[in-house]
Amino acid sequence: MKNEQYTFTMSDTLDAVDISKDNWDALHYTYIFNEIKNRSDQAIPVDFSRIEDFKNIKRVTKAIDNKNYVGHYKFHRVLFDKSGKRAYLQIDLPKDQIRFGTVGLRLKKESGKWEFEK
Repeated sequence: MKNEQYTFTMSDTLDAVDISKDNWDALHYTYIFNEIKNRSDQAIPVDFSRIEDFKNIKRVTKAIDNKNYVGHYKFHRVLFDKSGKRAYLQIDLPKDQIRFGTVGLRLKKESGKWEFEK
């Protein structure tokens, strides 16, 4: 399967952050995340020239009706912590993967590089 070519579509806009109250509470109290206010409440266009495709997965402009089309992804603006060393990224997964719904990725900046927070 790693040699097959997969395709996906992605919104051409980074949507405003839209986090449920439960998720906000978890960010604030469990992860002690103090976001920068009013930094991510507006949608902005995506600059696809700065995004590289993975080896066997490619972004296409329109859904392709075949088994190798993985779906449509929607990304929200990155929410940054006041410290500048932590970030949160919300991703809405394709409808076929709805069992996961919206996924939130926590990132931490270490040695000048952003890494997924464990």
